[in-house]
Parts: sequence; structure tokens; C-alpha cells
Amino acid sequence: MPEISEVKYMSEFITQACKEKTFNKIGISTVTKNPRPNVDFDQFTIASESRGKEMKLIIESEKQCTPIHIFMSMGMTGHWVLSELIPDHCHLWFKMTFDDHYLCFIDPRRFGHWKQQKYWSETRGFDPTTEYLEFLSFILDHKETSLSDKPLYSSLMDQKYFNGIGNYLRAEILYRAFVERQIKPQTTFSKLTNEETTFLCKLTKTVCKESYKIGGGEFMSWENPEGVGSKDKFEKWLRCYRKEGMCHIKDKQGRTFWYHPDLEGGLKV
Repeated sequence: MPEISEVKYMSEFITQACKEKTFNKIGISTVTKNPRPNVDFDQFTIASESRGKEMKLIIESEKQCTPIHIFMSMGMTGHWVLSELIPDHCHLWFKMTFDDHYLCFIDPRRFGHWKQQKYWSETRGFDPTTEYLEFLSFILDHKETSLSDKPLYSSLMDQKYFNGIGNYLRAEILYRAFVERQIKPQTTFSKLTNEETTFLCKLTKTVCKESYKIGGGEFMSWENPEGVGSKDKFEKWLRCYRKEGMCHIKDKQGRTFWYHPDLEGGLKV
């Protein structure tokens, strides 16, 4: 957490909250290991875009044609707020020019980071929702090579291929894949037909879009800033993740994987 839906909402929140606003100061906390963004504009605007789990801030000035891009990784607990004061656990902030509000990146566990660069990270793949055809083609191209020997429960957490998928989306996607097509989470991509691989990719897109539609999940102190989601709505949507009667096991990275009870005893990681 946050996963593709939460990051998308955060990005949209930033763009909306900063619309027709200007900023003139940037600051970082004394404990962050991330560098202060190199922005020397007297005044600037901020907008945002997201791609899977990655988000970028687009900083522009009327005096300079080329925008500055700051790429954000939210980590485990990173999220954004608009505040009159700089809150606790704020590690990056932007001060508005006229009304003394701050756009703040809050990250209690400090796993989030940012980097000033021109392009999306090469270590992250295509967005399954907004770049679906490229995403599908990329998975099909690699199913017999770099993905061939990896079980699905591991591959879906690899951001190079499934950008934006985290623990709860992995559980929901693979639960449905097993229920609907008897595709087991320990199956490797090399054992899937192209038709099954396409089904899994379509399912990934569908589940991600459903998650976004209901407002995504809520975690730590973050709540959907658009007021779309709720804990009850999210819990009702979940079919597998942390649900009573489901099974769970630690994967090799120490992350908890939730799965269908019919696989109990037959799933080893």
C-alpha cells in the first residue's frame, strides 16, 4: 500500500488542489535522505500524473518553457495532504504563494522517495489500466523468457511487469483467476497459454479499475481525498484479501499472500 488506485487518487487530488494556485517555496525534513528538489523558479505551478505505483509532480513556470518533473514513489505509507501547517512526518513540502497553505508529502515509515528526472522509471512497467495494450504485449513478449519460471504470485508483485499491483490486488486477481479459470497462483507463465495469459492481463485491468471505482483502500492516516471510498465499501468489495475463511502464507520477500482455501496444503512458496 498504496497501490495503483490510491496513487491515482493522490495524483488527481494534487492536480485539483493546486489548480490555479502558485507556489514559491520548497522544503524537506531534517531526517529525509532524499535531496531537496532543484527548483529555482520564483513562482511555479504544480500538477501531477500517475503510472501504476509511480507518480510525478509537474512543476512549471511562466518564465521557463521546460517543466521540471519530480518522480515519487509512495513506499508503504506515503500520501499527500493540503495543510495550513506542516504536519508531523512531512518530508517534502511546497508553500503556496498567497494563502500560506502547504502541499505536503507525509510518510511515517520513510520508505517513500523522490527523484528529479525526465522520464518514468525504467524499472517500472506499463500501467495496466491506461496503457493496457502495451502492458499485454509486454507480458506476452516475456512469458517464455524472463517471466517463464516465476510463479504468478511472485510475478504479479514485480513492478517491471505489473506496475501498480501490491498485496491486496495480487490476492484479488489470483483469487478470481483460480475461481474463473482454475489458474493456480503457483503456476508459472511458461505453463500458461497465450489465451490464459491474456485472460490474466484482462483480469488485472478489470480488478484495478474496480478498485479505483470504489475509491481504493484506506491505510494509516490516509483517506481518499475525493470522499469516494470508505472502509466499509472497500471491505465489501474484497473477496480474498484478509477475508475470513481464506488462507495466507508468507512469500519469499516476507509479504503475506492471501489465497483460495481449496489450495491449502498444495501451495508452497
